[in-house]
Amino acid sequence: MRMRIFPAVLITAFVFTLPANADPIKFARYPHSSHGQIAFSYHGDIWVADNDGDNARRLTAHVANDTFPRFSPDGQWIAFTSNRMGNNDVFVVSVNGGVPQQLTFHTTSDTVQYWTPDGERIIFSTSRGTHAFYAPLYSVSRMGDLPVPMGMDQGATGMISQDGRLVAFNRYGMRYWRKGYRGNSQTDIWLQDLRSGEISQLTDTDTGRFREHTQDAYPMWGADGMVYFMSERDGIFNIWKIAPDGSGLAQVTDHGSDGVQYPSISPDGLTINYENEFEVWTLAVPGGAPERISIDLDFDPKNNMVEYLRSESQADSFYPSPKGRYLAVDYHGEIFIVPTNPDVGEKTQVTASGWRQRTAVWSPDGARLAYISDESGDQEVWVYDVDTGSSTRLSGHESEKTGRPIWSPDSSKLAFSAFNSL
Repeated sequence: MRMRIFPAVLITAFVFTLPANADPIKFARYPHSSHGQIAFSYHGDIWVADNDGDNARRLTAHVANDTFPRFSPDGQWIAFTSNRMGNNDVFVVSVNGGVPQQLTFHTTSDTVQYWTPDGERIIFSTSRGTHAFYAPLYSVSRMGDLPVPMGMDQGATGMISQDGRLVAFNRYGMRYWRKGYRGNSQTDIWLQDLRSGEISQLTDTDTGRFREHTQDAYPMWGADGMVYFMSERDGIFNIWKIAPDGSGLAQVTDHGSDGVQYPSISPDGLTINYENEFEVWTLAVPGGAPERISIDLDFDPKNNMVEYLRSESQADSFYPSPKGRYLAVDYHGEIFIVPTNPDVGEKTQVTASGWRQRTAVWSPDGARLAYISDESGDQEVWVYDVDTGSSTRLSGHESEKTGRPIWSPDSSKLAFSAFNSL
């Protein structure tokens, strides 16, 4: 009976190009403006375009998720959040492109907020700190020194005013999915004087009316000295503003559906950007009217990077060849070489005996397979020559071999572990 074995996982890449006259995109995320340009995240990469959406270009290209781009005050750098090292860290890249520099290296999640007004440091939220459940905002140098905490006890989002005197921040993260929530578990805006360290609550200060309190999030300092923020006070998330002394509360935008998401303000406090109904919007400060930005992109999207295929039989383990054209598959104590494309190439049975063969691994040059077999009565390392089809026992060590053998980079030596020793 002929046995069919297919790899459990096949990794393939498909590259195609959109038509030259592509439609305006949806789902551009986390926009931010400065010096006539707008940065945003799309398909997990950071992009930069003119403020009207023209001349878009990709700034980062990575399989990880790059989010929350923030221009430096001089417009020459963009700080962003990326999980390319396994969890969210702070990175910085030139607005002209290049290799991003990683600035934070903690195992918790670090999310970029804004730059300090002097352009020397980047403010970010984090889960690090001495408390088990919350942490203050932190800042890190553009050159990547040791991050230091800011003066508040806890902070989720925040921005320093252009004159460097005050920081407006949320102590708690906003629960966007709890639309329509009213109560004392919402998030409010707080101010801290960076000279005296004094902290004061700016919104929802009447605790007797806590059942009416709504979420006020993402505080931003406008060029007019007002604190702009996102709030659900009118039943839909819109942009509002308030003076630092608590006066002048006013609604700025009037979106009637979906609502504002992830607003940000330019370093000079003159332009607010946000998401609404899956598109990017811009708002001039003060007194401007919201305008939708149409962004046309012509690019190679990162779709179908990984394809999962079901197998008709069960493989105990497998190992891809250096060029990815074949897999060495362990199945019921035997080893097979199987093409990764079932329509191209032939299956080869490497071993056929009553003994158990396992953990096959290709040499870096693709010429041989190393595996563990007990054909000699003890578990030993064997090597199979792909061209000649012959197998040779290499080791003679009475012990239980654990894990896969490991080839040297030049394919001339093998290392293996036995008796818990290498």
